[in-house]
Amino acid sequence: AQCISTQVGCRMGCDFCASTKSGLIRNLTAAEMLREIYEIENKLNIKVSNFILMGSGEPLDNFDEVIRFIKILHDEKGHNTSYRNITISTCGVADKIYELADLNIPINLAVSLHQTNDFERSSLMPINKRYNLKELKDSLEYYVNKTNNRITFEYTLIRNQNDNDKNVEEIYDFAKNIKCNINLIPLNPIDEFDEKRPSKFEIIEFKTKLEKKGFNVTIRRELGKDISASCGQLRRKVEVK
Repeated sequence: AQCISTQVGCRMGCDFCASTKSGLIRNLTAAEMLREIYEIENKLNIKVSNFILMGSGEPLDNFDEVIRFIKILHDEKGHNTSYRNITISTCGVADKIYELADLNIPINLAVSLHQTNDFERSSLMPINKRYNLKELKDSLEYYVNKTNNRITFEYTLIRNQNDNDKNVEEIYDFAKNIKCNINLIPLNPIDEFDEKRPSKFEIIEFKTKLEKKGFNVTIRRELGKDISASCGQLRRKVEVK
């Protein structure tokens, strides 16, 4: 799968994310997003079939160009990619989730959750001050009821912050009525967010507790951590030199 950026930078301000540290520079056009694909395909002589909009930027903050992009990506005269092979990842822009639901495009939707109560999530993810967990939950229930699509919750595990039994119970209360998967992501530390990831044992233990609550849970396989190649890290390292 290829990870697609939708903006140069990001204005969402999530504490643990390297992409947002210099703010939003500008939105990318649909053509620029498509060029990300064709540059890779031409240079590596491959055909990419799966795409996830989870690079730099918040896709739903560039809504019109992102929708234009995925429609061209899907069109048989464009890239001819199945909608089912396209995923949009959002930090929780609830009003745009309603709009996306009303379009009823059969893509995949991933939501960055990362914390389980409003106080903690707002301190980690400023978007929660605009759309709290109740508003986000309402928009996701609307989305699932409208599209019958399954949501993937992305959950970055941070040691002693969101990896305890209370978090398991709060995830259950939030997501028990939403058709979903949960994808656990061990924290990629960055210079501006000096927190630690849980141990491998603690990650598996957290996964098991969620599974006992009835959730389908996966742990994200890591690629590029050793060379700071996770989202936004390389760009950030070049900028601050």
